[in-house]
Amino acid sequence: MPKDNVVLELVAGGTANAIASFLLNPCDVVKLRVQSQPLPPSDPKAMYKSTFSAAKKIASEEGVFVLRANQGLWFPGVVPSMLREFSYSSFRFGLYAPVKALLKVDERSLQGKILSGATSGSIGSFLAVPTDRLKIRMQREAGRVGADGLYETGLFVGRRPTYPVFNFFSGFRKMFVEEGGIRGMWKGWEPTVARAACLAGAQLSSYDHTKFVMKDKGIMEDGTPLHVVASLVAGVAALVCTQPFDTIKSRVMALDGEAGGPNGVLEAIKTTAKNEGLRGFYRGSLASYLRFGPHFIIAFPLWEQVRRAMGLGFS
Repeated sequence: MPKDNVVLELVAGGTANAIASFLLNPCDVVKLRVQSQPLPPSDPKAMYKSTFSAAKKIASEEGVFVLRANQGLWFPGVVPSMLREFSYSSFRFGLYAPVKALLKVDERSLQGKILSGATSGSIGSFLAVPTDRLKIRMQREAGRVGADGLYETGLFVGRRPTYPVFNFFSGFRKMFVEEGGIRGMWKGWEPTVARAACLAGAQLSSYDHTKFVMKDKGIMEDGTPLHVVASLVAGVAALVCTQPFDTIKSRVMALDGEAGGPNGVLEAIKTTAKNEGLRGFYRGSLASYLRFGPHFIIAFPLWEQVRRAMGLGFS
């Protein structure tokens, strides 16, 4: 594949996913708060009992569209979230076709497609760890701030805000200074990369293979309707494979340094399994799918159209 085509693939993948990420950031905000609260939703003392009740509580207490502060459903963490897509998803989507070509993957080989997706996802995810950490911390800290300058709602009630809503440079600087420089900014990369490998392997391969099977069997022709159907399949596959990684990643990145927080990946896995069992690893699944499903339905067809507009054709 020519080098200029690879660059166009990267641009197309990042653009499509950044747009989808902005539109669906509220689902990320809700999912993160449900996942990272110290108590499980089933505990009577838990702040957020379920996905829908958490969304309702945040909207009623903080609003939906609030630009002036790190609060509400829409804007907490939205800037690092979009930056993440321009790094992570650029490589996850953009390198998928080049890796398939490099590995000489046959279109009938689901295993080859899984390997290609896992490879491109791992590379993109590792590069995007700092933006992922900042997004998670901003979303978890978000809440309404009172006249005294302290949070009145959310998981940080009574504490002073530390992350401005749009000043991501300040957020990166804070992470760099307080967490040991470059190494600290990449803390938690292991579950992030493992999750990304599973996500991209399941997502891209199931999308690609669904398209291939539907066209090969003469069920559907290539076009937007097929892209939407393949997106739905990819959303289910991605959720089942990645939710445990997503939960552990959120806890490690959000609760690092907090009282009672896990000291690393292994402790987070052990604590979750001991206290909540298998169900604990799938905490926030509904919020995840409410983001996965629509995200894929937006991102994949948009990606196809962006690729087509750039002269790359459908994937």
